[in-house]
Amino acid sequence: MPPGGLRFTAPLTPPQPHTPHSAPVTPHPASPAQHAIGSSSFNLTSPPVVGSVSASPASPLAPSPLAASPHPPPTSPFTTWPASPAHHHHHKGPQPTGQSRVLVGGRAWAGATATPVPLGALEALCAPSEPPPAAPPGPPLAPLQRFLACVYMKRTLQRTVQQEDYLTGVSAEATSVTFRCEGAGLLARAALHPQHMQSLHLQLTPLPDHKDTWPHEDLQVMEKFFDQRVAISPYRATALQGWARIWGAPGAALPSLVNLMRAELAPPPNALWALQWALRIPPAAPQIVPAGQPAVLLAKNKILFFICLTRGETQLVLPLVYDMQQNNTQLADKRDTQPHLLAVNLHLKRFSEFNQNHTECTLWPAVRDLLTNFALPQDAAPAAAPPPT
Repeated sequence: MPPGGLRFTAPLTPPQPHTPHSAPVTPHPASPAQHAIGSSSFNLTSPPVVGSVSASPASPLAPSPLAASPHPPPTSPFTTWPASPAHHHHHKGPQPTGQSRVLVGGRAWAGATATPVPLGALEALCAPSEPPPAAPPGPPLAPLQRFLACVYMKRTLQRTVQQEDYLTGVSAEATSVTFRCEGAGLLARAALHPQHMQSLHLQLTPLPDHKDTWPHEDLQVMEKFFDQRVAISPYRATALQGWARIWGAPGAALPSLVNLMRAELAPPPNALWALQWALRIPPAAPQIVPAGQPAVLLAKNKILFFICLTRGETQLVLPLVYDMQQNNTQLADKRDTQPHLLAVNLHLKRFSEFNQNHTECTLWPAVRDLLTNFALPQDAAPAAAPPPT
């Protein structure tokens, strides 16, 4: 550290034409990086002009600061959850630059042209209200907030598709993104509701070579799970990234993962516990991965995922690992000495010993056995914790 503490240079300001209505030009030279990402230090009374379009913050010629970074923010702007360490990825192939223009209907999609809005309509856009028809249940939010949140989730999904090798982008429009899930043999399209634009919905279509792989009921379960468990308030980007990683699992494990979705949406009639699949690591989970990160991890031949079992006021957050080579499902950390985790570990060991079907993927059968047969000892109940979100 230099003597006298840290020193910061004066902020740089891009050069401006000096007019009677503008501030004097600063003596500091402009930084090339500022021209690349845009700057808020331009004089508002005499904005710079590029061609015939003003450099409005809503103009596509003034790129957002987020566009300069190849990594999406780890948390949603609609939550106060603290930022977690970034999960770095390498992009696949060339990416669009900040100067690219989005074309909708043959013209630039931008807010450069002002649209008069009556005061009553603006108040209705900004006033909290119940979700509109065909939107998933949720807390009262302003229609404008739901729209912006869905656009944010759609853009997050679009960036995730660009980053993951097992997802292949097909097309991206202002309100939708279409991609292929190569391992699952599915074509996926996530789009805003065409009427009210306040919810994000998934549509799945089997690829020509996999038409007989997926029953129609399974497609409906996956679509409903996305609509009602992923693209919902509080609109977590990391939960969406955790969901996207499901498609990187091997084909033999995908039906078991679909059964997890089905059990959460419609619990089995004989279940003793209610299941919730945590796509974002909750604070109450064992500290294997920092809280707030995507809760589905693929490493070599293993899948790490988190489930939450609830019965009355008792809640268990369990990190499970499915080993594809050994076809075995067990706790991720057997060294944890918490009483409820020791009881779960013993139950899974017994299931593995007495499981007769060695050809079936054990991921879903092991979880199903926990839901229907696991009895928690009275002295092993964990401390109360908020449900994962």
